[in-house]
Amino acid sequence: MKYTRDYDVRDFGAVGDSITMNTSAIQKAIDQCSRTGGTVIIANGCYLTGTLFLRDNTHLKVEAGAVLKGSSCISDYSTDTFRHMYKDEESLNRCLLFASDAQNIEISGMGCIDGNGGLFPDTSDPQHNRPMTLRFLNCSHISFHSLTIKNTPSWAAVWLYCSDIIVDGVTVDSSVHGTSDCLDFDGCENVRVSNCSLKANDDCLCLQSSRADRPCRNVTVTNCSFTSNWDALRIGLLSRGNIDNVTVSNCVFHEIGHVGLLLELCEGGDMGNMVFTGLSMKNTRMPIFLVSYQQRACVDAPAEVEPMGRMRGFLFSSISCVFEKVPVKCSRFVEGVSEKNSLIFISGLPGHDIEDIRFQNIFLETNGGDTGTEAAGERVPEFDLEYLKGWWAGIYRFDEDRIVLPTHGVYARHVQGLKLSDMTIRTRYPDDRASVYVEDGKNVDCTGLDIVNDITGVD
Repeated sequence: MKYTRDYDVRDFGAVGDSITMNTSAIQKAIDQCSRTGGTVIIANGCYLTGTLFLRDNTHLKVEAGAVLKGSSCISDYSTDTFRHMYKDEESLNRCLLFASDAQNIEISGMGCIDGNGGLFPDTSDPQHNRPMTLRFLNCSHISFHSLTIKNTPSWAAVWLYCSDIIVDGVTVDSSVHGTSDCLDFDGCENVRVSNCSLKANDDCLCLQSSRADRPCRNVTVTNCSFTSNWDALRIGLLSRGNIDNVTVSNCVFHEIGHVGLLLELCEGGDMGNMVFTGLSMKNTRMPIFLVSYQQRACVDAPAEVEPMGRMRGFLFSSISCVFEKVPVKCSRFVEGVSEKNSLIFISGLPGHDIEDIRFQNIFLETNGGDTGTEAAGERVPEFDLEYLKGWWAGIYRFDEDRIVLPTHGVYARHVQGLKLSDMTIRTRYPDDRASVYVEDGKNVDCTGLDIVNDITGVD
């Protein structure tokens, strides 16, 4: 985006001394800029602010050496910033930067947006609010690049029902608090994410759909680095609408406490037509986790769970996964269980298969270490409503119940059209479990496998 007029916030009374509250001054600069189109410049200092409302045709530029810092007082954050879309998480409703029904917004610069997360929740706030840093609602043509976001009280950035989004060259650190994501796209179309470094306490990047009429589709993610105490890339959970036409390529995952690629469908939408290629994972607790089940995750979802949606069409290729240990901060790690359950996990429900999944050119090295006693005769619970008890699926559920899976490589059940080719599976320690374990599988094909042990459940 090219703009001709500059609006320096200092000309509107802003003071970058880390003490002065600049909300009114910066908002005046934004409002004036929106009337003509142009660039709001934040330079040379640390500017404290509460909620700011971004407008049409505005470029917010935080220059090198400058910091836009969120106030530590929750009363400085507006309640007129829409809401968080997950159930039971109302404390995340407020935010620092907000735009609604706007277009042509750019946020850039070599500076930093600091959420001041270490001071939340505010001790005087009985609701324990933790504001998000950026929230866009029903916006289009958004460019977010060459910027750092750090110290987020909760999520760093979320786009709701937006289109034509570019995120490039952004560094995000959302590791201060739990329930802190980096980049979330809910019901968005035409999204391009590239060259980003993402560190989260929760999910680094999410693709989801909280409305049945707003699908999430046409998304590319490339050349990014992920580190997380929980999931690196989550697709779904909020899945009332369809999620499809997604490509993830040339990315690095390291020190992931739960799952590298987590795909979960639970609220009635469909999911599919996705490609994951050229990925490297190091110390990722579970590289790939695909599940289809029923659950209510969205705050606006009806009380009754939706009928099962369809998961179909997933290609995983040229992926290397080497696991030795999990991050120190991984709260759900269960000694003697978690390190043995690092593998690829796929599970539909009886009568609702996950369809057409292909793995090719995969290297998987795990710890192993099960001599046959822990997993012998072990029943792996279905992810049904009775087992989940109102919450969502995850490998941590098995860890907490001390369930060791009957394989160190690939576990698949209620699948149709699963194809494994040119796959190498290795363990660091002797392990008597099967390298591939399939239960209720139809049209399963395994060719060109270099494995430690046998394949169970495949004719």
